Amino acid sequence: MKAYVNFMDKAVLAMMLLCAFLLPWNFLVAPCGTFLAVFWLMSFNWKEKWINIRNAPMIWLWIAFAVLHVAGYFWSANKSEAATNLMVKLGIFIFPIIFAATRLDEIKTKRVLQAFLAGLILVGMFMLARAIYFASQGIGKWSYQDFADRIMHPSYLSLYYVVGIMICFHGILLRKVPVTKKIIGAAFILFFSLMVFMLASKTGIISLVVVFLFYIGYAVVRFRRYVVAGISLIVLVAAFFIALKVFPVLQSRLEVMTQVISSDAPINPADVESNRVRLLIWQADLELISEHPFTGVGPGDVQDELMKKYEANGMTGAKDKRLNAHSQFFQTGIALGLPGIILLAGIFLAAFVVAVRTRFGFLALFTMLLVFNFIPESMLQVQAGTLFMGFFYSLILFAADKKVLSPKS
Repeated sequence: MKAYVNFMDKAVLAMMLLCAFLLPWNFLVAPCGTFLAVFWLMSFNWKEKWINIRNAPMIWLWIAFAVLHVAGYFWSANKSEAATNLMVKLGIFIFPIIFAATRLDEIKTKRVLQAFLAGLILVGMFMLARAIYFASQGIGKWSYQDFADRIMHPSYLSLYYVVGIMICFHGILLRKVPVTKKIIGAAFILFFSLMVFMLASKTGIISLVVVFLFYIGYAVVRFRRYVVAGISLIVLVAAFFIALKVFPVLQSRLEVMTQVISSDAPINPADVESNRVRLLIWQADLELISEHPFTGVGPGDVQDELMKKYEANGMTGAKDKRLNAHSQFFQTGIALGLPGIILLAGIFLAAFVVAVRTRFGFLALFTMLLVFNFIPESMLQVQAGTLFMGFFYSLILFAADKKVLSPKS
């Protein structure tokens, strides 16, 4: 029996490593996650799992969020779309339970994080090699959606890279480790920052700047590490200006965003520019939430109702492109009403409170980063978002050994 338990533990860890490595590639994660769930169920150490779950009361918010989505299936008129929605969200239903029942030691936690970083490095090298090849054929694939083509949307991949930068800062640069490891960590940060700039996601760029400024202040105020802070500031400023010169699309996207924010002119409902149309979509989102405040329209009917609202408001640009709510909080509110918004916000708020109380700075910053990315994007509508939140966020929240990401240790 002991040999069987040891084998199943190794199988579960192997699937965790494979899922972490494949997350940035956005393929085969779901099948690997299925094997992870099966091996976890076959490990049979139910008493230990139940004790761990009882010591992780936040899991009940995740379970309530899942139950509400399942209930929403029954009041959705479009049952086919509702079923698809549930399938896409399986990652945030299953992974949190697995990790709430699991505790990883320091070595296993490091291995999972290293697998994630390895996936980020290899997918970045693949995108660079592909861009170089197409450039030799006279085809430009150096930035934004062309650069991340067939992998995932640039906003999602940028979030992955920013979290990779956080791991390098919290797990390497701000800890007492050998100089060689710090050089490797700094090289990773530089490479990941380059990827974020090349992906040219506005949300990703802002997230990157905020994270760098946080760690610069963190290094100075808490650890008096002025060299780390100074080098980080120089890297950030230099990389930003170099990126603006090398990638004109980044500069043009930032200029358009600035113009939209500063302009008082009314927005043309037929507009398709992402910043302008997003403001119109948010108005439509609020109208739908106010019309169905307590139950929502059901997860299966969100897109249908949005199309009707776009047509009624003359938003031909959004309707032709079949755009979603462009905010996960609004997307959840339209689908499940105020109870859905409250539960989603409660998951983040509870995690942030626990992070502050336990002085787990990585989790606090990770939570704020996710909330920031959830505001302009419906991130739980595709597996790139659900698998990342379900697997990686719940891993850090429940199962990971906090010492690995705690600079004081």
